[in-house]
Amino acid sequence: MASLSLHPAAREILKENKELFPNEIPKLPLRRGDLDFKIELEPGAWPPAKPPYRLSYVELEEMKKQLKDYVDRGFIRPSTSPFGAPAFFVKKKDGTFHMVIDYRPLNKVTVKDTFPLPHAEELIETLFGKRWFTKLDLRQFFHQLRIAMGDSYKTAFVTRWGTFKWLVMPFGVSNAPPASIRLITLTMRPALGRCVIIFIDDILVYSRTLAQHVKDVKWVLDLLRANNLYVKIKKCEFFTNSTHFLGFVIDAKGIMPKRLKLELIRDWPDPKDLHELQIFLGAANWVRKFVRGFISIAQPLTKALKKGMKFTWMEEMKTSFCSLKEAIINITSLYIPDLKHPFKIFGDVSEQRNALGGALMQQDPYIGWLRPVAFTSRTLTKEERNYPIREKELLAAIFLLKHWRSYVNETTTVWTDHESLKTFDLTASYAEV
Repeated sequence: MASLSLHPAAREILKENKELFPNEIPKLPLRRGDLDFKIELEPGAWPPAKPPYRLSYVELEEMKKQLKDYVDRGFIRPSTSPFGAPAFFVKKKDGTFHMVIDYRPLNKVTVKDTFPLPHAEELIETLFGKRWFTKLDLRQFFHQLRIAMGDSYKTAFVTRWGTFKWLVMPFGVSNAPPASIRLITLTMRPALGRCVIIFIDDILVYSRTLAQHVKDVKWVLDLLRANNLYVKIKKCEFFTNSTHFLGFVIDAKGIMPKRLKLELIRDWPDPKDLHELQIFLGAANWVRKFVRGFISIAQPLTKALKKGMKFTWMEEMKTSFCSLKEAIINITSLYIPDLKHPFKIFGDVSEQRNALGGALMQQDPYIGWLRPVAFTSRTLTKEERNYPIREKELLAAIFLLKHWRSYVNETTTVWTDHESLKTFDLTASYAEV
């Protein structure tokens, strides 16, 4: 990161806290008691073990180098464990090798950690009105957590140079994400909801004003120091008015998917079979809340996925495919709402496509206009298609209230263009959903 591009306040803070931004984790992490990483096996589980995978000469040389580095840093040590997961390499974009250990057999017999991951939409809603952001990426966060006493032998992995076990939490074990979230949640608890949101190894500090942001960033760094956690400066963003978080671009105006993701969908080739169609719809579905009438546009494609359907690339599907890509590439940002202010819900029914949907909107106080917070839609069931239009419009209203019930309050207004519903009391209907 070029220091010249940093805000002056950020340069000063980095200078004061440079020990938190080392090139490597300087030492074996301290034990954290109940927060140390535990691996509980299902009753009667037999230690999974496999022989080493065959590697190329280049990979073997890299393996030797990385093993020495991990041993020298105290992260692994030789082991006689009956467990044994094979290791292999994945090449990164920069040409370097990332060692991966195949812990799938171990994961199958591991009792799952149920500590919840944060809900992405709830995190983003916290950012209403915020104009200053600093994103911190924890350096090799998994390796900043020790293995619990007595559990290291379960992490054993096999190589041509023998078996080794981890003293720090390795990548690839199924309970690593919840264990990481637990640690960073407890570390950041004083600041959560006040100036911080977190997701695994990403910490986003947010503030309304520059002066407050200076205080908030210093506070967060103090919390990291108190818990002996380190940050990778190359992946951080300091004192910006726009940030990338959870795959989105976020600023004071709202939230948008990263442009690269949208361009990937724009340039998607025509699917040649059902599998390729499923992959495309999966990618498109990731941004569906940005697209009004998503289901109506995509319906010819989703119908092709029905069980027993033979894949035939018809003109209707081609039109739907192109229309959906165009709708996605032309989306506008969604407004980050003020949860204390009223919402408006606009419903709609498409009889041609047998679908219903709508928009959740809120007035932007800075421009005075209604702005979309989210869109949603669904297809009508076989029975619902026989409803008269009045009941379909009512069904849409109830569906939208149910879908966005976490936003609904006493001042939420549901808008409809169906005259006979304008005086309808939705209270009883909504109370039942």
